[in-house]
Amino acid sequence: MIYIYYSHNQRLENDLLKRYMQLMPADIQDKIRKFHHKEDADACLIGRLLLLECLKNYGFGPDLLQRIKYTNYKRPYLEERVDFNISHSGTVIVCAASDKVKIGIDVERITPIELEDFKFQMTAEEWTNLMKKKNKPDEFYSFWTKKEAVIKAEGKGLGIPLKSIVLKEGYAEVDGKQWNLTELSFGSNEYKMCLASNAEDEYLLREIFF
Repeated sequence: MIYIYYSHNQRLENDLLKRYMQLMPADIQDKIRKFHHKEDADACLIGRLLLLECLKNYGFGPDLLQRIKYTNYKRPYLEERVDFNISHSGTVIVCAASDKVKIGIDVERITPIELEDFKFQMTAEEWTNLMKKKNKPDEFYSFWTKKEAVIKAEGKGLGIPLKSIVLKEGYAEVDGKQWNLTELSFGSNEYKMCLASNAEDEYLLREIFF
């Protein structure tokens, strides 16, 4: 089972903020305090709280956050065989976790953009297909979240050019690997969200309130 928990950013009151901060290891507390805007700090904290909620399904508590490590590409991971990924955009924060498959997740708020600015990151075929669509922003963000989810699952960041990820119906191919793609919806037309996994598995999508 892949657990996918999401929440909307909330302005946490001081007492609640202090209580939640005490659950975080020192390095995450320092990271949260360095944000200049409270919305960004709260989003970072809520992302870790969502991770804690996911980890409860595998019998882990807050102490596991102290054992988070990072690859050379700065992707966080746990040696306890639980893979996880966090993403946020606009007011939405989402965390996905699994003890069976490798995953990546991306959420994006649909906002006005200059599509021409992203043409160089798309293949000629992808660009042609996009230009044929009636609702181009909606189609672009669907395209973007799919590729970002794969990049986050691969964990190599900018080491994977977007053009090298070939999108098919329901999956993507990159570097000889295949990633299953699942577009997710939580009832808002303002966002696109996609899950990438290296094998098929059931998932549970749930909103969490803090």
